[in-house]
Amino acid sequence: MGPKRNGSSSTPSRQASSSISGSKPSPVTLDNSSLAEEILTNMRSQYGRRHSLRIFGVPEKANEDTDVEAMKYFKEKLGIDVQLEEINRSHRVGKPQPPAKDSSGRPRPRPIIIRFLSYRTRRRIFEAKSALKGTNITIREDLTKHRLRILNAAVDRFGVKSVWSVDGRIKIATNNGERSRAHDRETLGAAKNKPHDASINLQLNPDCITG
Repeated sequence: MGPKRNGSSSTPSRQASSSISGSKPSPVTLDNSSLAEEILTNMRSQYGRRHSLRIFGVPEKANEDTDVEAMKYFKEKLGIDVQLEEINRSHRVGKPQPPAKDSSGRPRPRPIIIRFLSYRTRRRIFEAKSALKGTNITIREDLTKHRLRILNAAVDRFGVKSVWSVDGRIKIATNNGERSRAHDRETLGAAKNKPHDASINLQLNPDCITG
């Protein structure tokens, strides 16, 4: 066996955590490995939701079948005929809500979370959601709590019409036609001063959640 070559191996303290795809190294080092693990865990959790959507505003019925209710709205409102075989499962989320403060007096319907068997079916539904404009029905991605907090922080700063999500990535519309990434509160705050019309991806950084 030949002698070891100097520098042939890297010490753990000098290595960065790899990204979930393994294609690029993460900027998070082992000095804050707990944060790196939290970020990677959240990325995996969001990836596991890639077949799911949440539907808001569908009235609740006694002894309802949420699969059937969802399919009905997909066909009536979106013009998409989804078969039962394309749905893995669905159900209402959360506890029954108190009566809404409006003239109807009906309880506010809980959202339906629906998981499709294929990403293709899910994408067809999500890409057609603009047809729901002007109705009481809204379709959103099934975001982790972490990414939902990021989205809500962005909405607070930029307004609901300028913020959306695509495959779990939170985006902001600005006016200058550039594409950039906001990694912390400073860059998120700087983006507020830009005109509307470009996309800014908010990364999974806890600094984006507060402030």
